[in-house]
Order: sequence, then C-alpha cells, then structure tokens
Amino acid sequence: MKIRQSSVYVILRYWSSSFVILAAALLAQSSSFSQSDDGAAGESNPLGVIEALQSALIEAAAVPNLSLNERFELLAPAIISTHDLAYIAQVAIRRQWDGLSADHSARYLSAFEQLSVMTYAARFDSVTSSSFQLISAEDGASGRAQVLTKILRIDGDAIPMNYVLHRVDGEWKIINIIADGVSDLALKRAEYRAVLNEGDIEDLIEELEEQVSALQAD
Repeated sequence: MKIRQSSVYVILRYWSSSFVILAAALLAQSSSFSQSDDGAAGESNPLGVIEALQSALIEAAAVPNLSLNERFELLAPAIISTHDLAYIAQVAIRRQWDGLSADHSARYLSAFEQLSVMTYAARFDSVTSSSFQLISAEDGASGRAQVLTKILRIDGDAIPMNYVLHRVDGEWKIINIIADGVSDLALKRAEYRAVLNEGDIEDLIEELEEQVSALQAD
C-alpha cells in the first residue's frame, strides 16, 4: 500500500522556496532571541536548535553546483543532531515497535533517517530574500517546548510553521513540526498504520525507500 504523501513534507514540497528563506531572517533576528529561559546563550535551548537547523540549510544552499546526494551528505549531521529521529520513528509506529526484531528495527530506523534527511536535501536547495517571522519560543506540556514561526508565501499569506521539541540527555531535539495546524507526526502515525494494517514492516521499509527514490528522481 502506497503511503499518501500528505504530511508536512508535502507542504515543504510546494512551499519550499518560501520556507527555506526563513533561515536568513532567523539568523538576522537571532540576537534578540538567543537566550531562552533555559539559560545563557551557548547553552542548549529550543531556539538555538532551530537556528542551527536553518543555518545548516542556508550554508548548504549557498554551495554552488551541489548534487542532491552531496547536499544530503552536507545536511545529514545537522538534521540528525537537531531532530530526535529515533523517537519520531518509534512513535510513528507505536504498538508495532516493541514487536520488531533487531534487524527490522535497525532497517526501519535507517530508512526513516534517510528519508528525513533526503527530504530536506531535496526541498531546501535555494535561499532568497527573507520572508520569515519568528513569533516566540514557549514552554509546552510535559516538559516540551515550542518554537513558533510564520512563513510568508509568495501570495502574501502567512503560514504558521511551529516546531515541538523535547530534551534528550539534556539536549533539545525536534520531535514534531506543525505546519498550518497540521501535525507531521500525527499524519505519519496514520499513514504508517495504514500500511502496517494491510502489510508488515517490510512493506513499510520498502515504501520509505521508494519515497527516497522518488525524491532523487524529481
């Protein structure tokens, strides 16, 4: 069963040129928001994680004539360090996770990580003038935090793009992106569950790998 690409990644596909430019504005405004209630600048804080992610996207986009695979390699460390991909992948299949063999869990996590990085590499390949508004970094429920942003689309509409983060060994990591009110993690759970209800983990791994191939072919 094919996964419907209705997640935040599809939103990124159509709005990627608008989304990537938020990084420039974030860097320009970061001095005003570089300290959170976690502590002084330089310590791990939710806004700093978003800054690091967007800075990496800008730097990769600024390198001329990069192939998709080269951009993938350049972005991988930043995506992996700013996201808790293992947590996202496990929550996305929730009940089935505990029943996976060591081989299946390793292959699923690998496919999930590759798709996550490849999506950023494929969708964030240019930087234009700033069209980003940083709203706030706020405390959330259960010890989580949320960084609220808006993206100004070409047609002038302001699209909310909010990041949810939690702590892992004292470091803040992204665990969800809510774009225009749509939770990427919730959609992944629904989509992956649909695949697993009609098939098994092998089908899901194959589907993730096919999505990577589709991004490479675009």
